[in-house]
Amino acid sequence: MSNRWIRGVSRDFMRTAFRDFLGVEESIADVLVTLYDLAGAPVQPKALSLMINSHRPISRGAIHERIRVLRQAMESESVDFEEACGYSLTEVGMRECDQALACMSDVLAKARLRANGSSRRAMRRYREARQRGPLLERLEETS
Repeated sequence: MSNRWIRGVSRDFMRTAFRDFLGVEESIADVLVTLYDLAGAPVQPKALSLMINSHRPISRGAIHERIRVLRQAMESESVDFEEACGYSLTEVGMRECDQALACMSDVLAKARLRANGSSRRAMRRYREARQRGPLLERLEETS
C-alpha cells in the first residue's frame, strides 16, 4: 500500500506499536498493519502479499506463516480466515490493535513529560528504552 497514514496514524508508528506490544518481528507487524488498515474486510493471501509495504511481494507460504505467528501472539480469535474471502481482523483483533496503539501513545506521552517538554530528548529516551527490551514490561515496572 502506498498510503503512509491510516486514520491519521503513520504506518511506521503502527508497525512499532504492534511489534513492541505483541513481541513479534517487524515483518509480522507489517502484516498486522495491513490487516488493520482494511478494518475487518477480508483479503486473500496473494492480495495481502501485494498490499504489504515491502520492496517485493511476499510468497503465499510466508503470508500463512506470518498469520500463524500473529495468531500465537494475539488473542486466539483475533484473525479470521474464510476460504472464499481470505484473512481478516475480527473485532477482538481490532480492539487489540487499538490497545497497542494506545499503549505506545502513552509511552511516548510519559517520555515527553519526563523530558520536561524536550521532544528531541524524549525521542532519544524512547529509542534507548526500545533497545533495552519490550516497552510494556518496563512501563509496568515504572508505573
